[in-house]
Amino acid sequence: MTITRQDAGHGPGVVYRGIEIRRFDVPCTPWVWTHCEADACGSAETLEEAQEQIDKHLAAREVAA
Repeated sequence: MTITRQDAGHGPGVVYRGIEIRRFDVPCTPWVWTHCEADACGSAETLEEAQEQIDKHLAAREVAA
């Protein structure tokens, strides 16, 4: 997992399995991720939930390939 730079309006993000997970710089906002290659995205209450969503998303892509 890699920590990324902080952009305006976003808190620091992390890169998990090549997909960036970010949180808006507003209290109580969810973690969000976007995978442009597959036109997929998600949001989660915790970073761990976001990572689980990404694992499921990438596993489904591997099965389809």
